Amino acid sequence: MRYPPPTNSRLIHRIPFLEVIRRRTRHAWLLHFVLILSLLLLPAGRQARADGDDGSTWTQTSTESSVTVSASAPEGTSGMTVGDTRQVIVNAQLSTWEVWTNGETGATEIRNAVTNSLAYSPVSFTASAGSVSPGTTSTDGNGNVVGAFTMGSSAATVTATLTDYGATGSVTFDTPTIPEIWTWDHDESLLMASLSTNDSTDNVPAGATRQITAHVDHSTWAVDYSNFGNTRTRDFGTSPAIGATVNWSAESGDGSISGSSSTDDSGNASTMFTMGALASVVRADVSYAGTTSTYAVPSTYATLGFTPAAVEETWTFDHAERTVSGLTLSANGSTDSLDPGMTRDVTAAVSQYYQEVWVSNLGNSEYRNGATVTAESGVPVSFSTSADGSISATSATTDGNGNASVTFTMGNQNSGASAYAGPNLEYSDSIGFYRGPETWSYDHTVTSQWFSSFTSDANTLRPMGACTLTAEVMRSTYEVWVSNYGNTENRNQTSPVAAPWVNVGFAVTVGDGQLWSGGGTTDYSGHAPVGFTMQQATTTVQAQVDDGQGGTSTADLSISLGEPVWQYDHTEGEIISVRLTADGSTDMLHSGDQRTVTAEVNTHRWEIWRDDAGNTERRNESYGSPSGASVSFTTTEGNGTLDNQSTDPSGYATIRLTMGTQATTVQARVDFYNTTSYADLRFTCDPWVYDHSEGGRALTLELREGTSSTSYVPQAVATVSQWAWDVYTDGAGHYENRNCSDDPEYGVQVDFTPGGDVTLDAAYATTGANGEASVGYECPPLGEGDITAQADLCGPVTVPVQNVQDPPTYRFLVKAIEKVLNPNSESKVFQIVSVKWNDKKPTAEPDPTYDGPNPFEFDAVVTSEGVGDSDQITNLVLMGGDGIPETITTDCKIEFHMKIVVSISATNLAGVVTHADDKDIWNFTITPWLKLAATASNIKISRKNSTGWHDATGVATAYDYKRKWGNYEFIFAKDNPGCERTHVMKAGSLENQEVSKTQPQQSQ
Repeated sequence: MRYPPPTNSRLIHRIPFLEVIRRRTRHAWLLHFVLILSLLLLPAGRQARADGDDGSTWTQTSTESSVTVSASAPEGTSGMTVGDTRQVIVNAQLSTWEVWTNGETGATEIRNAVTNSLAYSPVSFTASAGSVSPGTTSTDGNGNVVGAFTMGSSAATVTATLTDYGATGSVTFDTPTIPEIWTWDHDESLLMASLSTNDSTDNVPAGATRQITAHVDHSTWAVDYSNFGNTRTRDFGTSPAIGATVNWSAESGDGSISGSSSTDDSGNASTMFTMGALASVVRADVSYAGTTSTYAVPSTYATLGFTPAAVEETWTFDHAERTVSGLTLSANGSTDSLDPGMTRDVTAAVSQYYQEVWVSNLGNSEYRNGATVTAESGVPVSFSTSADGSISATSATTDGNGNASVTFTMGNQNSGASAYAGPNLEYSDSIGFYRGPETWSYDHTVTSQWFSSFTSDANTLRPMGACTLTAEVMRSTYEVWVSNYGNTENRNQTSPVAAPWVNVGFAVTVGDGQLWSGGGTTDYSGHAPVGFTMQQATTTVQAQVDDGQGGTSTADLSISLGEPVWQYDHTEGEIISVRLTADGSTDMLHSGDQRTVTAEVNTHRWEIWRDDAGNTERRNESYGSPSGASVSFTTTEGNGTLDNQSTDPSGYATIRLTMGTQATTVQARVDFYNTTSYADLRFTCDPWVYDHSEGGRALTLELREGTSSTSYVPQAVATVSQWAWDVYTDGAGHYENRNCSDDPEYGVQVDFTPGGDVTLDAAYATTGANGEASVGYECPPLGEGDITAQADLCGPVTVPVQNVQDPPTYRFLVKAIEKVLNPNSESKVFQIVSVKWNDKKPTAEPDPTYDGPNPFEFDAVVTSEGVGDSDQITNLVLMGGDGIPETITTDCKIEFHMKIVVSISATNLAGVVTHADDKDIWNFTITPWLKLAATASNIKISRKNSTGWHDATGVATAYDYKRKWGNYEFIFAKDNPGCERTHVMKAGSLENQEVSKTQPQQSQ
């Protein structure tokens, strides 16, 4: 069977076997030897001839090979930030096989496939972004090579290329993560006021005085925004508002208070209030200019209520009130069988409700002695009628007997009269009046004429089309009868008949159509025709005839304009925009540089169509297509030259610019359907030209702690870098450096020399892909010395070494189960601590009385006792050396002390940290210690050294351990509970670390 070549690499590059041998003889004589030896050891005859199972003859016809390159990043390709460096490991393999051919069938198959590492082959590294080193190197004996990729600001692909074969392998790194950066935006503030008095606010006698005191606080905070669009607040502070203006007033009641005053250094302002007879509310309106111009001017107010003392209530008569309570309507005669013009007196009798109003000395009132009585004189009454009856007046007033009267006159129909009284006319009554029998008599006869139809023999016409319009007139008669009450009705109407010999008029009321005449006479069938010619618009014609009663009757008829017939007339167009672009930068070009300039033309084109009435309209509009536009290029500035103008199938016109020694402007002129437009693109010159390149090697040396999970041997790390830059000149004696690079040097030997008490585990080391070479070192307790590093073309560099104390490693794991903050305490620090540190020279216990302004310091104490003390955290667990938690008994007390000195651009005001800027750079000096005071025997501190965990204290009744630490978390708690700022710092140096901050929004 035929064996396919390997397919598990990023790229397979197949080359003839002899070419492989020819190339490899220059780089891998050992591989060459192995391949030839493997061919010689093959069974005799297999290279040339063999027999198949079916008796056919197979012959070796050729030898082929392929090169496989794979690349990987063992530390991963994601989660990097700008400047991070990770390894790229590349492996190269060479596969060879024989091709055998069946002499009878022509079939081929692959035999004797062999794959070996491609050793000592040149490799070049490139990166699409960021940087990779070394640029050129070679695979080792196993076909491997290691590069170092440094992340830039975007995703990148690192490619390794075998320069002898062209085969490549690559690995892609994800876009780097971007940290969230916070920036101060503005400050905000809140003004809060409260009122108090020097005595009770209840049962206050009239005329009594009270001292009213207003207390005003001013709260401020800062608002930050991040590059992710998030918002946070910080630096909450509350202090008395000094110099705030307080305006006093009585919001309700009859108490006496007025004027204004200002708050003192404690935020207080006072005035006097005099009580009246009623309940009163005192109001203080506060305004405050603030302490700095960064805060808006806030204002607020506060109120305080007073209730009066009890007083005996006495009553006196004040006045009487009368209100309408009823109305009755009557007539002075019969209300039936009334003839038109007969009269009746209509009288409204009004009653009222009488009651007395009594008032008390406390301002209360009540009604007494109520009764219904006849209305007094002068009460207004409204009158109205229905149907065609009438009254002498629509209003009247009552006389001394409570009566109001009007006169009603009978009409032709049954009618009624109504009366209304009361503030809202809520009291009313009505009377009906009825007529006698009605009699009828003939008066006269009426003739009526009208149009029964108005038609056309064509309802739709094109301009100049003609038709006939026909109006049909009908006629009928009826008798008019009248009654003794003046009513009328129509009787004895005749059936409609055609009206001959009647004059009919015609007129155009809408549109521009033309009538052949303005009128005509009906024939014996009542028809009157007229000719009509259509013009340019839909037309309405009106027919008019005498209606037989001194008026006219009309009829309207509309003739619609038919659909037009359209045809193409011509095409028009305009240029919307012309834009010039270049296939590269337009700035700082050198003489001879070339750019292709492209003119992008945006056009608007349409067709003009005309109908049979001469009207025009736009059709088939299109945008963007430059077809038909004429484009020409020229230069309006400089000495650049143009050539090779062309237009591609999409309509874009291009021309090539060859830059001269002066800034050049290319102009495109576009002509399209009698419109012309221009566009310019300017190219500037770079006076600087490359002159020569320079470079050099640099060496740095630093000491690092051990990072292995099994070894803590400190390391002396030397970094070798290759510096290179290009020197440019402007031809006037000025020079500048460009394209500066700093690449780590791979494969450089660095010699290390110890001094003093220092010993090294090696005298030299070779730099890796990151340019670093390191050796381990030791320094005895209290020893001193130095380490010197030197490499070819750079160095020496020396760093001092000092060990002030034996560094055993201690571990304490303290777990806080509960935390409670006292809102009345000063700033406290409570911690949940997992600490691993190396013992350094013990620091003297800080002076607890120190209270410097900057840096400032404070103590934090966590205890396992803390019963009834809300300022402490209870329920601590101490982890023993065997990893088993030990519960602390109630008679044992364990304290975790932490003395913190903070240096920051800040001031210490009443235990509150106030920032002066927004850099948030905190320098900490921290001295923690664990103190045990116990009578129980199961409380221990364990210590770990090279032989394991050991009892460090024995059975302790009191013992202090003082250590510097590296990992911690702590909380600042201010006077107002719920407003906390959390600062977290990871392991590492405690100096000059930027601290991330989170602060919840304070609820106002």
